Amino acid sequence: MIWITCTNLNEEITEHHTFIPSFYYKALIHTLWRYYLLIDLHVHFKKNPHKKYTEFCPHLLRNIVLLDNVLEALIRPCTLIERKDIKGFRSANFEEYLCMEYLVGQHNPNSVNYFRAHCPINIKRIKDEFEWSWDAYKECVPTRFYGERYDWDVENIPDADFMILLDKAVKWYSQKLDPAWISKWVPWVEIDGVVASMESTGNADEGNVGTGAGDDEAGGTGAGSQGGDVPMGGVENSDPPPSNQASSMMSVKCL
Repeated sequence: MIWITCTNLNEEITEHHTFIPSFYYKALIHTLWRYYLLIDLHVHFKKNPHKKYTEFCPHLLRNIVLLDNVLEALIRPCTLIERKDIKGFRSANFEEYLCMEYLVGQHNPNSVNYFRAHCPINIKRIKDEFEWSWDAYKECVPTRFYGERYDWDVENIPDADFMILLDKAVKWYSQKLDPAWISKWVPWVEIDGVVASMESTGNADEGNVGTGAGDDEAGGTGAGSQGGDVPMGGVENSDPPPSNQASSMMSVKCL
């Protein structure tokens, strides 16, 4: 079982928040690291402007809000479940996000539509049958961006590394889908013998960020096995709270 606590950064008080099933431990560590990393990048470069940050900022904010919604969809239902029943809880929303992050690494509509056009299996089926290999995933993610170097704690990031991490973030969120990687885990087919271009699979507005499963699978009924219907809408004008100024920060411990 995973114990989640929240620390009030203003009063330096740590309190119990909720429990989460232990099989989500690695996934939650990865997701929280990415969430707080992106927030810290936003905070750092908002104070120290850089052209690359200015150009990347809209995409950065979209991914911060996406992660905020994904984490909320996982954690909020758990606060309503008795501890003895936690181990049976599953979050469909969180698992769909994880599958798309693992396979595609992108959550914008064009990438999602391109994936769906070539993968004959629905994301709901993929998440139920998927076998993870965190070692394989680690090899696909830039070393610094992965988090292990910093012991999964943004407080361990030296100022000198922020520019490097911004470069890694821009590269990660700008990459194209890799059919060779995806086809290792799920079926991948060409359309009429020709790989369709990214643009030909849909012209959805990039501002409408989903879990990575498409609008019909991002929220709504079935978004979580026990509640947790969290909207995954656009975030054009969103300005997330910086991690070093937010009222609280989550920590996890495997019991």
